[in-house]
Amino acid sequence: MAIMVTKGLRLGGQVVIGLGLLMVMQLPTLAAGYWDWWGENDQNVNSFWHWLALVVLTIVTFKVLWSVYQKNMTVVIQWPSIKGMLLAVSGIMLSILVMMLLAYLLTSGPETESRELITLIKGRLGLVTLICTNVVSPIMEEFFFRGIVQNFFSQWFNIGLAVTVTNLLFAFSHGYSGANLIGVFVIGCTLSWLTIKTNNLGTAIFGHVLNNWLITVINICLA
Repeated sequence: MAIMVTKGLRLGGQVVIGLGLLMVMQLPTLAAGYWDWWGENDQNVNSFWHWLALVVLTIVTFKVLWSVYQKNMTVVIQWPSIKGMLLAVSGIMLSILVMMLLAYLLTSGPETESRELITLIKGRLGLVTLICTNVVSPIMEEFFFRGIVQNFFSQWFNIGLAVTVTNLLFAFSHGYSGANLIGVFVIGCTLSWLTIKTNNLGTAIFGHVLNNWLITVINICLA
C-alpha cells in the first residue's frame, strides 16, 4: 500500500511538473502577436520590444527545458547525419501530404488559427512571427514532447503506447480540431519515429523545423 501511494505521489508530481513545463514552453510565443494590453495594433507596434521579448523568453524557456531534459536524457542531441536528414525530409513530406489530403476531404477552409497566423506574418511582426513559429517553437516542442514527455511515458508503457499518448498531447496542445488535429498527430508520430529510428533528438528538431516552414509556405500560397 505504501509503495502504491509513493508511486501515485511521484506520478502526480511529475504530471504537475509536465503541465508547468507546457506553460513555460509557450512563453516565447507571447512575442509573436500584438499586445492589446499595451494598446498595440497593426498600425501601432514597437518591433524592438517584441524582438527583445522573443530573445529573453527563448533563453529562459530553453534553460528550463534543457535542465529537465538533461536529467532524463535517453537520446542524444546533435546535428543529424545525411541519412537522418533524408529520413526527415521523406517522412515530413509524406506526413504533410497526408495532412493536406485530410484537410481536403474533411474541411471546407483553413483553420481560424492558420488565418490569424498568416495575417501576422504579412504584418509588421512578420519576421518575429516566422522565427518564433518556424524555429523557436519547433525546437522547444521537440525538447518537451519527444525529449521529455515521450521518455516519461516510455517508462510506464510500451513504446507504441508511449508514442501514441505523447502525440495525442502534442496534437491537442495545438488547439486544432477535426482533420488538422489528426494531421498534427500524424506529423507528431513521424517526429517520434525519427527520434527512435536515429536515437537523435536533433533529427526530429530538423524535421519539425522543416515541417513548419513548408506548411507556412503552403498556407501563404493558398491564402
